[in-house]
Amino acid sequence: MLLDTHVLIWLHREPARIGNQARRAIENASSVYYSPLSLFEFLQKDDEQGSKTKVLAEASVAAGLVELTLDTNHVMESSRFGSLKNTDPFDRLLISQANCVGMDFYTADIHLLSLGFPVIKDATV
Repeated sequence: MLLDTHVLIWLHREPARIGNQARRAIENASSVYYSPLSLFEFLQKDDEQGSKTKVLAEASVAAGLVELTLDTNHVMESSRFGSLKNTDPFDRLLISQANCVGMDFYTADIHLLSLGFPVIKDATV
């Protein structure tokens, strides 16, 4: 499974925001992934030195999460999600990463959940 940026942050800062079903899925997953895109997205709101982003990255590694690197195949996969064109490019690429490698993408984004893509799972249930 791949975690959306806000779910990654919740995992470290506010785990109670993650639903029981999603929490069990995280606990039972053989591997839980985060994307460097999430770190870049978080970095946009961080201080100039990126100190909070560095802490988030270190906490993710310490918790045993695995980095899912972004590659050209993931970028090209984004063309399959045309309904996300002209929306948040981070969302489109994160979903593409998950879909390309056959992972579920856990989010609480109502817009993304309403699209009906089977790869997108609700992190609040």
